Amino acid sequence: MRAEMGSSTGNARRRLKRRGFVPFLLMMTAVLACLAVIRSPYFTVTRIAVEGTSSLKSDEIILMSGLVCGRNIFELDPVRATRRLLSNPKIESARVVRRFPSTIVIHVRERRAVGVVPYSGYFVEIDDLGRAICIREAYDNDKLPIITGVGARGVRVGEPVDAVRLQPALWLAALLDDRLRSRISEIHVDTDMSLVLFTEDRIKVIMGRDNTRETLNEKMRVLEAVLDRLANEGEAVQYIDLRSEKQPVVKMKTQ
Repeated sequence: MRAEMGSSTGNARRRLKRRGFVPFLLMMTAVLACLAVIRSPYFTVTRIAVEGTSSLKSDEIILMSGLVCGRNIFELDPVRATRRLLSNPKIESARVVRRFPSTIVIHVRERRAVGVVPYSGYFVEIDDLGRAICIREAYDNDKLPIITGVGARGVRVGEPVDAVRLQPALWLAALLDDRLRSRISEIHVDTDMSLVLFTEDRIKVIMGRDNTRETLNEKMRVLEAVLDRLANEGEAVQYIDLRSEKQPVVKMKTQ
C-alpha cells in the first residue's frame, strides 16, 4: 500500500514538473523569437533626418548627436543623443525620436541671435536673453547689429553676458524684425542708458533714455515708416530724433 502511494506521489511530481517546463519552454521560445526579430537587419538604421535647423547644417547636428547609420535602431539612445545636442549653446531645444523600422528623426530649435557684442578683441553673438551663443574672431555677420557701449565685463558661452548696460539694447534688438534688423548696423548705449542707433547708411537715430518695451516697439514702427519714406524721397539725412515717438524729428543734411 505504501509502495503504491509513493509511486503515485512520484508520478504526480513528475507531471507537475512537466507542466511547469512547458510554459517555461514556450516563454523562452517567445523571448528568443523577439530577440531574433529585434536584431534583424529590418531594424538597421538607414536614415537620420534633421528638422528645424536654421544656421546649423544637418551634418553638424547629426555629428553632435553621436548617432550613426548602420546600427540597430534599438541600440541607439535617444536620451543620450538629446543631452549631447543640448550641450551646444546654439541649440535651445532638441528631441530625438525613433521612426520604425529604420529612421531616426532629430527635432531641434536653435537660439536666435539678435546682436553682436564686442569683447576683449572678439565678437560675441547673443540671443534675446543676453546669453552668449558663440564667440567669433571677426565681425562677419552683417545681418546682425553690433551692440556697443554696454560695458561687457565677462563672457562665458551658454551663459548671460555680464554687461552693465546691456538690457535696453537687448529689448530693442529683440524687437527688430528681419527687414528692420538688416537696416540697423549698430545699437549704442550711452553711460546714461540712452539709446542711439545707426542705420546701414550711417543715419543717426536718437532713441533717448527710460525706454520700455512698449515705447521701443512703437518707436521701431515709426522708424521703419520714416526710413521707407526717406528711401523713396532719396534725400540726405543727418539724424532722426525719436525721443518722442509721437513727434519724430528728421534733420536733413544741408548742402
